[in-house]
Amino acid sequence: QDYLMSSLSFHDLTEEKDYHNVFLGLVYIATDNYAIKSNCESGEGRYDIAMLPKRKNLPGIIFELKHYKAEESEKTDKQKLEKSLEKVAEEALKQIENNAYLTELKEAGANPIFKYGASFCGKKAKVIRKCE
Repeated sequence: QDYLMSSLSFHDLTEEKDYHNVFLGLVYIATDNYAIKSNCESGEGRYDIAMLPKRKNLPGIIFELKHYKAEESEKTDKQKLEKSLEKVAEEALKQIENNAYLTELKEAGANPIFKYGASFCGKKAKVIRKCE
């Protein structure tokens, strides 16, 4: 969220693909240690971003990102918006599990695997992490 607040215009953040590309750029710095994959099939669907470790001692990482369009009442009620963003981030984590997105990471021998569900609305963000 700090990065969104200080570096980007809310005019640039109108669709999920906008956040996806920003996030992809942020994780690209890790290419010495990770193979970065975007929108690839794994399990029963397509994840947003996965980081497959190039060495055995690194964790696997997967991200599912969601753009949330706030209702009118949420635009003035920050607590309501935060609750909605948390709910959507939890749904993103469930999507990782329900669609078996970890299949590729597990086949690559990644252990542990960090799962991130992230939701965005303008410059507001909520990220939830779980470890498998």
